[in-house]
Amino acid sequence: MNRFDPTVLGLQMFACMSLWIFECSIFKFLFYLQSLYPAFFELFSFIGYKFVGLALSDLLRVLTNNTIANCALGYFSFMMCAFMVLLNVRTI
Repeated sequence: MNRFDPTVLGLQMFACMSLWIFECSIFKFLFYLQSLYPAFFELFSFIGYKFVGLALSDLLRVLTNNTIANCALGYFSFMMCAFMVLLNVRTI
């Protein structure tokens, strides 16, 4: 049945936070390989910027068609990658 179950919300939140921490750990390891040592919470906040692009692309998907939303998502993804690369270049 398609009934609301509040335990699903807790499981989804736990899965999302686990993946977010795992992603931060991967970034921390990659920075460690480059002899850079950013704080864990600094990486946590930088990686959190991806949710801005996801929220805006979802809003565009509701207001317009999928093509515009996919283009916006691609643009936000590219800009996030460029931001992380520029951050890496500045800290060297």
